[in-house]
Amino acid sequence: MYQINAEGLKLIIFHIIHYILYKKFLLCILKLFRLELRMNKDHTQRKIELLQTLAEGCRKHPAYR
Repeated sequence: MYQINAEGLKLIIFHIIHYILYKKFLLCILKLFRLELRMNKDHTQRKIELLQTLAEGCRKHPAYR
């Protein structure tokens, strides 16, 4: 059987905590990235809607041409 001294136990605990924090950090970054993509998508969709409205107005009214 293996015997673990205090330093070995500290190292194991350090690696476990490091893994957990790293995983949480990556999940946080992923959430921010998804949020950014969603915001960009919403912004792009809004631009498309505004351009479509402007194009509709240009066909209907000569002042918009």
